[in-house]
Amino acid sequence: MTNWNLEGEVLLELEGNTLLLRGEGKRVILTSDALPEVLRELRYKQNSARLRLKKLAESLHQVGLTLRIGTSTKLVAILGSEAKVGLFSRLLGIPHAEVKLNGVSLKILKSQAWN
Repeated sequence: MTNWNLEGEVLLELEGNTLLLRGEGKRVILTSDALPEVLRELRYKQNSARLRLKKLAESLHQVGLTLRIGTSTKLVAILGSEAKVGLFSRLLGIPHAEVKLNGVSLKILKSQAWN
């Protein structure tokens, strides 16, 4: 396994929504206060978001990295090597993923931004 040491920040804008992507050692942190809207914009027509998240989580786990996704105040999901799989992750069928149940994650699921 590669010895990762990710450091730095990238500020992105997608359809008027700001995203901060930050590297901290073996963690990549994606933060946006418009997370449901951002996820809707990122959907591809040829594959479901669930399949892409499953592949991403598996790839991160294989190389020993973690992606933490959330807003400035709420953690929504953890993908990769640090994820603790729970009932909700199993129901979604995404191994190596941890879904935090809070208002933001429920809004994302309700809006079906992950389909």
